[in-house]
Amino acid sequence: MDFETVRANLARVQEGVARIQAREGLVGRVTVIAVTKGHTADAVAAAVHAGATDVGENRVQEGLSKKVEVGDQPVKWHLIGHLQTNKAKYIPGTFGIVHSVDSGKLVRALDVAWGTRKTAGDDDKLRVLIQVNVAGEQQKGGCNPDALVALGSQRGFGLPNCRWVCRVITKRRWPRVQPWSDWGPCCLENVDHDRR
Repeated sequence: MDFETVRANLARVQEGVARIQAREGLVGRVTVIAVTKGHTADAVAAAVHAGATDVGENRVQEGLSKKVEVGDQPVKWHLIGHLQTNKAKYIPGTFGIVHSVDSGKLVRALDVAWGTRKTAGDDDKLRVLIQVNVAGEQQKGGCNPDALVALGSQRGFGLPNCRWVCRVITKRRWPRVQPWSDWGPCCLENVDHDRR
């Protein structure tokens, strides 16, 4: 893997983020995730060497094997792909953030897994991003906005091991101020708007 190309690409992305933040008057920290899906563990090493602090994987098994191969790198691992409920048990010890939660069954499985299997290096709570498919695009994952109310109502009720955040997947323009109160008492902590 060409470390210098990775370094240049990461710098270009970070400069683009800074430019957009300045243009839009946005403040706050933006996390750039180096996605190594389909690449070897060398890609993770290259990303960390280039200054990346966060790495994203699409598949649980791929993330597990890469983490073992790269060893104890100072990086936060994100699961960005779809997660089957039966694989929730593999999240503790590897991933600190799951980006693709779309059902109550999955978040309950993650909560149990984190509570019983988290390791000394894990955060106190697993960050869980609820994926909402606002536009109803069939090829995209995520729950529909109506299901968000039901899913959000579980927040804080018997799920002590998860910190909830909302992730919106849409090609539509997302308004700066969203009337979350229209979606019920879910009161999610943050919105990560992902217009792909």
